[in-house]
Amino acid sequence: MSCPRLLILLSISILAIISCVGGTQPRPEPPGSVDPISRTPAQSRPAVVGDGDLPFEIDLPAGFKITLYAGNIPNARSMTMSPSGTLFVGTTTAGNLYALLDNDRDYRADEGHLIGRRMNMPNGVAFRDGSLYVAEANRILRYDDIENRLENPPAPVIINDDFPNQRTHGWKLVRFGPDGMLYVPVGAPCNVCEPPAEIFGTIMRMQVAWFRSRNVRFGRSQLGRLRLAPTDSRIVVH
Repeated sequence: MSCPRLLILLSISILAIISCVGGTQPRPEPPGSVDPISRTPAQSRPAVVGDGDLPFEIDLPAGFKITLYAGNIPNARSMTMSPSGTLFVGTTTAGNLYALLDNDRDYRADEGHLIGRRMNMPNGVAFRDGSLYVAEANRILRYDDIENRLENPPAPVIINDDFPNQRTHGWKLVRFGPDGMLYVPVGAPCNVCEPPAEIFGTIMRMQVAWFRSRNVRFGRSQLGRLRLAPTDSRIVVH
């Protein structure tokens, strides 16, 4: 891995550290339940800060450096980067969804947009073919052509809203696999118990073009990390 690429990954990691079924047909999100921002520049552009000292000490190997990629992103949790370099950031309890840009390519964010607020734990984010996919506790949303609409985000399309709406282990991670399918975990509403329904403690595999899904794995109360091996499509969970 090249040093610039590693520097980007290390810088982005700091952002997370410091802030620490059945298918349905798509339909527009009803007004008011998800609040697309960008009514004014003050609303749409949070003041991101990509410079300054880290709020903690960390020991690094010789030749490595960590800098603050962005600040003022409360409760930042999961991230995904588009091929053009837009970093999308999901949150849990804060209920906000962000997009961050590094326009001068100095590995520090210099522009931020608030894509959504008052959402239902929009933790999981994934990007594919120009669209941003967001996993709330109870549903999967898609923001089409989002990078050209950061100043005025479109109303999201509901891909699937058949997931249980529960807070305990309800936040989701999402990833696209090399098979083109979207993988979505459904955490159990407890640590040690008999789940009240079969969907709990599973990972769903969704064909987002056809809006169909099925179970692919059982037995997890919640995932801390979801990764899909690029060569043989293995699911790696933590």
